[in-house]
Amino acid sequence: MAEETAIQPYRAEELSPQQFDQALAFGQAKAQALSKVVEGQHLYVEIQGRKHLQVEAWETIAEGYGLSARVEWSRPLEAGGWEAKASVVDRQGNVVGGAEAECGTEGDGNWIDRASFQQRSMAQTRAIS
Repeated sequence: MAEETAIQPYRAEELSPQQFDQALAFGQAKAQALSKVVEGQHLYVEIQGRKHLQVEAWETIAEGYGLSARVEWSRPLEAGGWEAKASVVDRQGNVVGGAEAECGTEGDGNWIDRASFQQRSMAQTRAIS
């Protein structure tokens, strides 16, 4: 079995043109492999002819880059519904991204009349996605 090489953070301007080409090729190969998993497992829904990734797809892609999502908090909104915040963390626990989302608020289609626990869960899922 080939020895795995740890990828070190770098700045693009520090790479030679050949190293940059190799980094791009590696990134493209990784993206294609992850795309095969998403397609093969059908981790998306089609809406109006466009593919929208499900949370499981985003989690799979993140894992492929050594990242994972975690919910930081969720809380009820005064006007009804829930909001949540998720962070993307690396393997050392460093936050490298994140998002907030709501569910059950005005104009939220099928979710406005759902049970509170369902709205909370969907707010968390949306934030992770």
